Amino acid sequence: MKRTLRCNEAVILIDFSENYECKLSAEVQSAHFGASKKQISLHTGVVYTRNPDAEPNMTCATLQPICTSFCTVSDSYRHDASAIWAHLQPVLKLTAERFPDIDTIHFQSDGPTTQYRNKTNFYLLTHFMNSFAMKEVTWNFSESGHGKSSADGIGGSVKRTADNGVAHGADIANAESFLKTVGSASPKVNFFEVLPSNIEVVDAVLPSKIKPVPNTMQIHQLTWSKLQPSSIGMRYLSCCACSTSSCSHYALKPSAWHFSETTCISTSVKGILSLARLFGHKTAVRLADCAQTVNGNRLSMLFLLHLLAPCLCTKYD
Repeated sequence: MKRTLRCNEAVILIDFSENYECKLSAEVQSAHFGASKKQISLHTGVVYTRNPDAEPNMTCATLQPICTSFCTVSDSYRHDASAIWAHLQPVLKLTAERFPDIDTIHFQSDGPTTQYRNKTNFYLLTHFMNSFAMKEVTWNFSESGHGKSSADGIGGSVKRTADNGVAHGADIANAESFLKTVGSASPKVNFFEVLPSNIEVVDAVLPSKIKPVPNTMQIHQLTWSKLQPSSIGMRYLSCCACSTSSCSHYALKPSAWHFSETTCISTSVKGILSLARLFGHKTAVRLADCAQTVNGNRLSMLFLLHLLAPCLCTKYD
């Protein structure tokens, strides 16, 4: 997929790294051996985009794509679908700022049902892609027993940097101190802090019930198109030859699944309204009130979330 990237496409490879255990440079014996230490969640990955020096007919195998490494850090232990999209929002915002021509994204991840391969993540994919002005999206799941990826390499590098900082006198007690320790020592990695409140914002847009997606365990590629914003396509193998609307090679039966737009949206708006007031964002509050008066208009909700995301995500240089 990376070899055939077009100028409007990006591949985002993601994975949760093993939680980092907080450490102090000088600990008493009982704290070192017996304490239940605080942990930090790390979501790592790489954004691959086409090299601008590549000729129109030149593959990325001839000229390597541009790699943008990132690591989002949180004090929350959650690795579920809401947490995933809270971790992804600053990455998508960074991609949009650096590469404004990108309108097609190919996600690549492993397939645990507690994280990426579940109906909640599928629903949130359809929900958020409109807010980032995407035209087409695919989500590709690795096969079971797959090897290590570049996301694992970033996680290992970041943790070694943190351990080296502790060895030189730094104390890492939470996500903020972790970022202060590794941020300046890893200039090629883009770091972001994801607050627990960011995850609650995503929780607020979830309907109370999402219908199960058939053949979930057989899905190895999801597709989404702006032309059908509430639907996903389902394939048992990844296909780069067909469009996102249909596939003549690897389509499952049913080949598409539609999420209802009206399911408990008013409840979601109320949840976002309370969070917007909590953060004191006046424009967001007005938008949420407006969304309520029109019975939870989907477009208003998406725009509200897009407005809130930059306010709630902190980037560390």
